[in-house]
Amino acid sequence: MKRQKPKVFVLDTNVYIHDPNALFNFTNHDIYVPMAVLRELDKQKSNFKRPENARNARQISRYFDELLKGADPKDVEKGLSLSLIQTHYGKNASEKTGKLFFEISSAGSLISTDYTDGTIINYASELQKTLTEKVEVVFVTQDINARITALICGIQTEEYKSGKALDDIDLLYNGMYQLPAGFWDIIEIERNAKSEGISYWDIKSPLARNWYPNQFLYLVKEDATEEYIVEKIDGDNASIRTVIDYRKMKNGVWGLHPLNKEQNFALNALMNPSIDFVSLAGKAGSGKTLLALAAALTQVAETKTYSEILITKEAMPIGEDLGFFPGTEEQKMAPWMMAFTDNMDFLCSGMGDGAMKQSATDLMKRYIKMRAIGPMQGRTFHKKFVIIDESQNLTPKQMLDLTTRAGPGTKFVCLGNIKQIATPYLTGEASGLTSVVEAFKPWERSAHVTLVAGERSPLAEFASNNLCQ
Repeated sequence: MKRQKPKVFVLDTNVYIHDPNALFNFTNHDIYVPMAVLRELDKQKSNFKRPENARNARQISRYFDELLKGADPKDVEKGLSLSLIQTHYGKNASEKTGKLFFEISSAGSLISTDYTDGTIINYASELQKTLTEKVEVVFVTQDINARITALICGIQTEEYKSGKALDDIDLLYNGMYQLPAGFWDIIEIERNAKSEGISYWDIKSPLARNWYPNQFLYLVKEDATEEYIVEKIDGDNASIRTVIDYRKMKNGVWGLHPLNKEQNFALNALMNPSIDFVSLAGKAGSGKTLLALAAALTQVAETKTYSEILITKEAMPIGEDLGFFPGTEEQKMAPWMMAFTDNMDFLCSGMGDGAMKQSATDLMKRYIKMRAIGPMQGRTFHKKFVIIDESQNLTPKQMLDLTTRAGPGTKFVCLGNIKQIATPYLTGEASGLTSVVEAFKPWERSAHVTLVAGERSPLAEFASNNLCQ
């Protein structure tokens, strides 16, 4: 049997930024820290536009500082025992043997050092040469391109997986399940009832083991597609019912009607007061914002289910950042909320003459508040309809901070497109949107729908399907 080589690890900056405690997840092995990582962490510690990054950068710097206390240059060269700081933080590290090494001399230049990843990879390559065949150097990162570059340069790579919701973003739960042909012939029906146009069934089938509460089911037939929702699950037993068809003229939501089954599923989740958490994912133009806003307005202005609409998002520019905007919090957030303003105008456009349109606009402004994410800490929302837009740009920690603000009678709706992440050091697998979709799917008061078709325009649909992402 071939004897396995011991491993040492070089962690990319994005690993530390994503999880400062990553330092403690390799403590049976030695960790080497390039100077380039220290320089990047130093830049990030004052990142006021990304406070989560700044906080994590400062935390990992504090860990490094504590390890270096009382050490002299010879101690640094020999390596600093990670068990010291782990014991201090109560990590039960009495048997941990890993050490932390900092780069002492400059590495070579296998690839261009115009970007920091090149410098880090060069260091890993030179480290492998220095250590020869005694150990195997492993470059750990969340950056796909950095892993590819390192692999080309002959460095073993690994993707950092701690805290990830899943390993492949294409496997993200979509909230729907296609029933097999002949479904009603292969199951046991234990109860069948009908009330106010909605049909209910208690069924028994092994298929139910694959379902989640509030998951949407659909059965494709030659003449039509039947649509259902799962209400309860207990092993092979499940309770399902037909969904409300909001495509019918009488069931419009703030004058809006869905254009496909996914949009109809989304409105069923958004309009159901027994569902406290809804996540909608999908490409640009699939209708996430429009559906959420129409449902929110209906339940705040008409049915009075909620008292107010609260909209928030992480302010991430597509191109060059224009800096801070003047004015109150509402005025500062207004430029970042233009997607909602555009949809508000669209929802008003079918309301007749100018006076009626203006009246509707005033009504919407009365019930909608736009807020920044930063000041949310410590707040509690009572009977609010909260919309978190562009949630793919949030970390799982930020999503935790926001969703725990929910008080009695509050509904949270997360909108996002995993393929349009603008946040540095954040991948689709590690996104806050991914984490909530996977974490909430077993909960009986949550629902998720991935919208598939782009309904904005033929141009937007072609661009979404054909331009690189």
